[in-house]
Amino acid sequence: QPYAATAGDGWFGLSLDAQAVAAEVAYERGQFLAASHMAQAAIQRLTDAKVHHAGTLARAFLLYAFARVDAHAEFQLGHFAAAAAAARLALAQATIVAPFSSSVLASERTRAQISALLAMALARQGKRQQAAQVIGPVVTFEEGLLRRNHGDVWVPYELAGALYAQSLCDPLERARLRARAARLLEGLPPPLKTLRDVRRLQHSLASGTARAARTLQNAGNVGHAGPAASRHTIEPSRER
Repeated sequence: QPYAATAGDGWFGLSLDAQAVAAEVAYERGQFLAASHMAQAAIQRLTDAKVHHAGTLARAFLLYAFARVDAHAEFQLGHFAAAAAAARLALAQATIVAPFSSSVLASERTRAQISALLAMALARQGKRQQAAQVIGPVVTFEEGLLRRNHGDVWVPYELAGALYAQSLCDPLERARLRARAARLLEGLPPPLKTLRDVRRLQHSLASGTARAARTLQNAGNVGHAGPAASRHTIEPSRER
């Protein structure tokens, strides 16, 4: 990760470092509720802490780490408003620690991925216009990375995630965006395809495509059923 708290910042002690790792491990194991609980408890502790000078930066590093895990976990739990709030917190802290990232590009990529998650959480709440405003610049950024890419295997995955987020905002372009995202994932090296986050994205794309196909088939079966049948073909708001 481009942002990582170091153990030398004594005001928070090693316990929060260990808790950050535990929350991340719980998320990776699919224990989303546990991950969220651990992250939220740490966020509250960090928010309540009174720090000065260097401690402020250390807190920002940890708040970023916990808010990022919490945002992902809450999204997987279907708590989209909470996921959006956590994503915004992560973005705010990422901006604070950006000058201390391993590179400017690394921090920009990190913020792009968090923004994609924020866009998905907004879209799931029916806030498609807000989501589109968030994800538009992310897709532009990721497309630029892909054009300039020279062997970074994660760039296609990051663009695929951004395209999936954009597909939630634009029903008319949904099929095209998801088809391209699926092609990007298909081109990943085999070892990456086994990773949990890659498989989750593939599942979301596959299940969404299947639902869209069923919706279109059902619409065709009812024939001239009137406006209601058409609405369902363009508003699959819960589609993954």
